[in-house]
Amino acid sequence: MGSLRPKQQGQVGVATIFSLLLASGMIAWTSAALYARSDDGGARAADVVGTSAEGAAQADPSDLLNPENAPPFDGPKHKTYDASMPPPMKGTEHEVTLEVTEKEFEVAEGKFMNLWTFGDTVPGPVIHVTQGDLIHFKIVNNGTMSHSIDFHAAEIAPNRAYVDVQAGDSFTFDFVATKPGVFMYHCATAPVLHHMGNGMYGMLVVDPKDDPLPPAREYALVQSELYFGGQGEISDMNKLLAATPDWVVFNGAANQYVDDPLIADPAERVRVYILNAGPSKWSAFHVIGAIFDRTWQEGIVGGPAQTVSIAPSQGAIVDFSMEEDGMYPFVTHAFADAVKGAIGIFMVGDGGPASGHGS
Repeated sequence: MGSLRPKQQGQVGVATIFSLLLASGMIAWTSAALYARSDDGGARAADVVGTSAEGAAQADPSDLLNPENAPPFDGPKHKTYDASMPPPMKGTEHEVTLEVTEKEFEVAEGKFMNLWTFGDTVPGPVIHVTQGDLIHFKIVNNGTMSHSIDFHAAEIAPNRAYVDVQAGDSFTFDFVATKPGVFMYHCATAPVLHHMGNGMYGMLVVDPKDDPLPPAREYALVQSELYFGGQGEISDMNKLLAATPDWVVFNGAANQYVDDPLIADPAERVRVYILNAGPSKWSAFHVIGAIFDRTWQEGIVGGPAQTVSIAPSQGAIVDFSMEEDGMYPFVTHAFADAVKGAIGIFMVGDGGPASGHGS
């Protein structure tokens, strides 16, 4: 989704967000270590590793797992993931095909990863159906290794449907979306941690059949973690096992909705469908300056609420409005994760004043 407002508004949002985080004393930038001298007065890490490809080749390979030491890389520039919630598919029977691909993504400024995808995006495309719909599903493996899929919305024998599909092959199965909710789908091929940690996940939303939600501007956000394995490389398995992500993100890239905010009108009902794809960190979704009027979380309806706590693989729906023009940051309120990239902005109306919160 391209920018819908002037870029300077996004920049105002950056100042707002970081002043909020600084005021609460929560920022501990990993880059600070690069400029700290060792106890014996050694040179800075940045000086040792260098920024050129030649310097990278001479560095300890483990140093290159630190994104701050990543050499320049000629990869495809980031394109903002469209967070708009697609409407439910028409009819009661759907043909759904997901193609597995492997491609490079710019996941943070100048930092690239080779991710495995469903449908050429991370996360995969949102699938939106209605309770009782029949889904004829097909997975097509255009990758270089075995992959599979696990639909949390399906009540089906895993050993029949969630089978490994070899590179170049395809596989089909059917299921009925019997229960409403925000569900995860992901690759189930071993090691599942690595396949999920390398981008193979997405959201399937099942609307209730007999209790439709009121109209709203709707967005879909998938929180997940990224574990840098070197420029243009796949995720690092040791980091995955230790649950020490380099980035925690919404819809596959760090801070992408800061410069390209999600928009709403003053007092308009906004509905966010949230999935925590993990694979390991909890989400504490919060919109600064708003209160959730209604929450739905794994079948439990609640509200008013300030934050929803979502375990890996869980989903939630939150309804709220933002009453006046302004920039409203959304974050995971686990700020050690928020400062790793799980920050975005709702731009309401014209974005409000040019500065605020001490910025």
